Amino acid sequence: MKCEECPFKGQSQVIGEGSRILSEQTEDLKTLSGFVVKQTIIERDNEGQYDVVCVGMAPAREELQQGRVFVGVSGQMLRKTLDQMGIEEYYLCNIFLCPIIEDTLVKDAVACCRDVREEILARRPRLIIALGDLPLSILCTDEFRDYTIKQVEGRILPSNIGIP
Repeated sequence: MKCEECPFKGQSQVIGEGSRILSEQTEDLKTLSGFVVKQTIIERDNEGQYDVVCVGMAPAREELQQGRVFVGVSGQMLRKTLDQMGIEEYYLCNIFLCPIIEDTLVKDAVACCRDVREEILARRPRLIIALGDLPLSILCTDEFRDYTIKQVEGRILPSNIGIP
């Protein structure tokens, strides 16, 4: 199945991003009211190896508005926590590129959406962090597939792609 058949099709898509910054530049942006504000444009390195890959479920409102993953309150907490733990090389992505428009359609959308495992394998991480039940069920081996994230919280489990 492809995006054309997905129940979430036609939505804005938000792709994953790495923590490494390639370039950063500041531009003047003129607002509708005539004020000039500084806007920082950051180009990120989304290729190559990352120590950790964190996988969420889908972009939320803030992510859609900014076109970046994990920029809302919980994403800011995640980034800050990773930084405090000394994890500088991390990649953030979601199972779905599009927002979830209806919970009952999630199973159908999983069958259509691109396989996040390929995106993870391309980053060659040492550790994958599943941020929720759906990422856990998609990434874990069959023996842990029926567990909730709360039931396995804090444990290191085998994934179905060979990375803990």
